[in-house]
Amino acid sequence: MHEIDEVEKREQQVYGDRDLDEMGEETKITAVKLENIVNQLEQRLTQDPKNKPIRKAVRTIRKDYLPRSQKYEQQLQTCEDRNSYSKMDPDATFMRMKEDHMLNGQLKPGYNVQVGAENQFIVGYSLHQHMLKKVAVNERLASETG
Repeated sequence: MHEIDEVEKREQQVYGDRDLDEMGEETKITAVKLENIVNQLEQRLTQDPKNKPIRKAVRTIRKDYLPRSQKYEQQLQTCEDRNSYSKMDPDATFMRMKEDHMLNGQLKPGYNVQVGAENQFIVGYSLHQHMLKKVAVNERLASETG
């Protein structure tokens, strides 16, 4: 029992509140890492060309995992700090729109338009990708002052 307590103390000193390396939560698999893995497996295949499990792994990574990883990275880059985007208009964000004639409120691509008026005259406007009014107003004020 004393040995277990010692091991736990050492792990706590090394890792703190982080997860252990075995869980793999600190590492991210990217398309570049997958490409490196495929290259390593292909080198092993040159030494043993009849190794079916390695050939199958290379084929699976090349045809399935690598394209999906590249597509996912591209989607994250397009999304930036938003939580969604439209495939037809990548600059638009999905927002809940006013009820239509069928009364089914749906998420549709759109923009947040902020209009500034004084004495019933429009003095300025701005378009925002964020659906929250607070974020849009803060962006508007920052652009006017800075």
